[in-house]
Amino acid sequence: MYLPLTSVCIVLGILLPFTTAKLHHLFAGNLAAPTSIYAFTFDTTTHALTLTKNITAGASHPWIAFSPNKRSLYGTAFDTSGLSSYTVADGGNDLHLDVVLQTPTKCRSSDTSAYIIPHPNHDVVYTAGWGGNPACYLVTSTHANGTLDRVGKSGIYTNTSGIHGLALRPGSDQFLYAADTHTNIIWTHSILPDGSLSAPTPKNVSWDGKAPRHLATHPNGKWLYAVFEAGNSVSAYPLLSYSHNITSTSNGVPGNTTRRYSIIPSLDSTSTLEPAPPLDARWWGAEITISPSGKLLWVTTRAKTGSDDPGYITAFLLSPDGEIIERLFVQPTTTKAGVANSVSVMPESDEFVALTDWKGGAGSGNGYVQVWEVGGLDDLHVERTAEGGWKRVGEKVGMREVARVNVQDGGGCCANIVWYD
Repeated sequence: MYLPLTSVCIVLGILLPFTTAKLHHLFAGNLAAPTSIYAFTFDTTTHALTLTKNITAGASHPWIAFSPNKRSLYGTAFDTSGLSSYTVADGGNDLHLDVVLQTPTKCRSSDTSAYIIPHPNHDVVYTAGWGGNPACYLVTSTHANGTLDRVGKSGIYTNTSGIHGLALRPGSDQFLYAADTHTNIIWTHSILPDGSLSAPTPKNVSWDGKAPRHLATHPNGKWLYAVFEAGNSVSAYPLLSYSHNITSTSNGVPGNTTRRYSIIPSLDSTSTLEPAPPLDARWWGAEITISPSGKLLWVTTRAKTGSDDPGYITAFLLSPDGEIIERLFVQPTTTKAGVANSVSVMPESDEFVALTDWKGGAGSGNGYVQVWEVGGLDDLHVERTAEGGWKRVGEKVGMREVARVNVQDGGGCCANIVWYD
């Protein structure tokens, strides 16, 4: 029986399945040299995490993502002007580089990008410029098998924008959202019938914090979540019912928030005060993702370079509609002043979460990949309150590290990590 750690024992209201025993394959990219992608396996029975191959990459990829069919893996780049496309080989143990597409240079920041996201129903991927002054959005077509084909249309956000994260709204009325860390704006694009993008519509989110960094949408398409880099907080935005006029973004712009949720333990878990609560400059809000069940929202923070503080992994409980019910726990990471703290949940279960990190800087040493287990999820659920809201009920839940691999590459690993199966 799983015995949760005392420091992270919580009460969680939700019913979640345990995964079946299986060997899973994962890939992690590098934030800096060497230009490598690493293949891993993780055994859910023995908790053995194994680095199986060091794959030479076309560039150092700060972000990697699978095509919808998982036959291709895409990589962005900070140090070169290109997008890379790999074929997944050997059952998820290897990659073969297919093509590197050069991105346009009409925008300074379009030479580099932080995030890439494929469309599930169109043969296109979306990227946006990071670095700013100005930032562009870019639509790149793919072949039917997922391999990158050619660079398509692009456009400019503003002369001072810097886009770090993108998110798609699922459903019949589809939109692309972009987090602009430089201007405190979340941009909304309509996705047109051919997969191209409309001109973006801005929403100022400075009430919620500073520097929206990464985004996630609930699988039911009713909520958009944003993590704020300089605000160390998360906000949830309702996505209202839309018309079917997808040539206009007016109905796709997120609604207003009513509260913020802190992702560091030094601040209260929620705030409805205006303006935003005082910032704690020791941390940066980092990554955000949703569990496969759509019931847990995961968010991470990184400590500032050179500090002796850890980062944090925070979990929030979501209602069946996707509304944040409460912050469940804030778990410190095992790295001081980590650069990445990228979190990724196993596709078929909420039970295992992979985390990457790297201290950054010259002579900083090697990075690593961890797997954390969330135990006690099989006997928990949420219930309606008499007032029509939601509450958590059930047993205690704990989170613990069960596996770790240090990647001895001289200081580039690791950026984000993705589960192949």
